Amino acid sequence: MHTYPLAETLGHLANTRQILLYLSGVHCGVCHAIRPSVQILVETHKLTALEINLTEQAEAAAAFEVLTIPAVLLYAHGREYHRQAKFIDLKKLEKQIEYPPLENTDYAEIFK
Repeated sequence: MHTYPLAETLGHLANTRQILLYLSGVHCGVCHAIRPSVQILVETHKLTALEINLTEQAEAAAAFEVLTIPAVLLYAHGREYHRQAKFIDLKKLEKQIEYPPLENTDYAEIFK
């Protein structure tokens, strides 16, 4: 995962078929502990992944409506379809990575 500025990240989210966004902080021990496991999932599934360090880019927390870290957000076709924060369930995350919504999916149905 590479760390990106907010503006560049937003561009990637809009133009990538499936992407994982990892939000972390410098002084977050859980962020550092879970990152290698998330990285393994990214590499296994050949997924595009971006990281934003909220210590350096605090405005990103508001942009993504994240109140706690670490946070993992999955996007497909420019739209968020899955999010986990604080306690990351890696098995659930992997299942969501394996079965992203189709491009014509009704997102109102996903978040019922």
